[in-house]
Amino acid sequence: MRYTIVMFTSRTDTMRFYSLIKRFDGFCSLINTPHSLARSCGISIKISGTLINIAQQLIASNNFSSFKGIFEINIVNNRDIPTRIY
Repeated sequence: MRYTIVMFTSRTDTMRFYSLIKRFDGFCSLINTPHSLARSCGISIKISGTLINIAQQLIASNNFSSFKGIFEINIVNNRDIPTRIY
Protein backbone atom coordinates (compact mmCIF):
# COMPACT_ATOMS: atom_id res chain seq x y z
CA MET A 1 0.00 0.00 0.00
CA ARG A 2 1.15 3.54 -0.66
CA TYR A 3 -0.15 7.03 -0.15
CA THR A 4 1.06 10.64 -0.41
CA ILE A 5 1.29 13.23 2.35
CA VAL A 6 2.15 16.92 2.56
CA MET A 7 4.04 17.80 5.73
CA PHE A 8 4.61 21.03 7.67
CA THR A 9 6.12 21.72 11.09
CA SER A 10 3.45 24.32 11.91
CA ARG A 11 -0.20 23.47 12.56
CA THR A 12 -1.15 26.91 11.25
CA ASP A 13 0.50 26.21 7.87
CA THR A 14 -0.97 22.70 7.84
CA MET A 15 -4.50 23.99 8.33
CA ARG A 16 -4.02 26.88 5.88
CA PHE A 17 -2.74 24.49 3.19
CA TYR A 18 -5.59 22.06 3.91
CA SER A 19 -8.18 24.81 3.42
CA LEU A 20 -6.58 25.67 0.05
CA ILE A 21 -6.16 22.11 -1.29
CA LYS A 22 -9.64 20.89 -0.35
CA ARG A 23 -11.13 23.37 -2.85
CA PHE A 24 -9.82 21.23 -5.70
CA ASP A 25 -11.38 18.06 -7.07
CA GLY A 26 -9.54 15.15 -5.43
CA PHE A 27 -9.18 13.35 -2.13
CA CYS A 28 -7.51 15.05 0.83
CA SER A 29 -7.75 14.47 4.57
CA LEU A 30 -5.95 15.33 7.79
CA ILE A 31 -4.03 12.41 9.30
CA ASN A 32 -1.53 11.80 12.08
CA THR A 33 1.97 12.14 10.70
CA PRO A 34 3.61 8.70 10.34
CA HIS A 35 6.18 7.96 13.07
CA SER A 36 8.91 7.67 10.45
CA LEU A 37 8.43 11.42 9.81
CA ALA A 38 7.70 12.54 13.36
CA ARG A 39 9.64 15.79 13.06
CA SER A 40 6.48 17.71 12.20
CA CYS A 41 3.59 19.26 14.12
CA GLY A 42 1.91 15.87 14.40
CA ILE A 43 -0.64 16.20 11.63
CA SER A 44 -0.20 16.01 7.87
CA ILE A 45 -2.42 16.16 4.83
CA LYS A 46 -3.01 12.96 2.90
CA ILE A 47 -3.70 13.68 -0.78
CA SER A 48 -4.59 11.70 -3.87
CA GLY A 49 -2.09 11.43 -6.70
CA THR A 50 -4.23 13.75 -8.81
CA LEU A 51 -3.49 16.61 -6.38
CA ILE A 52 0.33 16.38 -6.35
CA ASN A 53 0.87 18.97 -9.09
CA ILE A 54 -1.71 21.30 -7.53
CA ALA A 55 -0.04 20.88 -4.13
CA GLN A 56 3.33 21.82 -5.63
CA GLN A 57 1.82 24.92 -7.22
CA LEU A 58 0.14 25.98 -3.99
CA ILE A 59 3.37 25.57 -2.04
CA ALA A 60 5.36 27.51 -4.63
CA SER A 61 2.88 30.39 -4.74
CA ASN A 62 2.24 30.76 -0.98
CA ASN A 63 4.51 31.54 1.94
CA PHE A 64 4.58 28.23 3.82
CA SER A 65 7.73 28.74 5.88
CA SER A 66 7.26 25.46 7.75
CA PHE A 67 6.87 23.25 4.64
CA LYS A 68 8.92 20.06 5.03
CA GLY A 69 8.00 18.15 1.90
CA ILE A 70 5.67 15.98 -0.06
CA PHE A 71 6.30 12.31 0.70
CA GLU A 72 5.15 9.05 -0.76
CA ILE A 73 4.66 6.58 2.07
CA ASN A 74 5.04 2.89 1.24
CA ILE A 75 3.91 0.39 3.84
CA VAL A 76 6.12 -2.69 3.87
CA ASN A 77 5.80 -5.29 6.63
CA ASN A 78 3.72 -2.85 8.72
CA ARG A 79 6.47 -0.19 8.52
CA ASP A 80 6.16 3.22 6.91
CA ILE A 81 8.93 3.88 4.40
CA PRO A 82 8.88 7.55 3.31
CA THR A 83 10.32 8.85 0.05
CA ARG A 84 10.46 12.58 -0.53
CA ILE A 85 8.99 13.47 -3.91
CA TYR A 86 9.00 17.28 -3.57
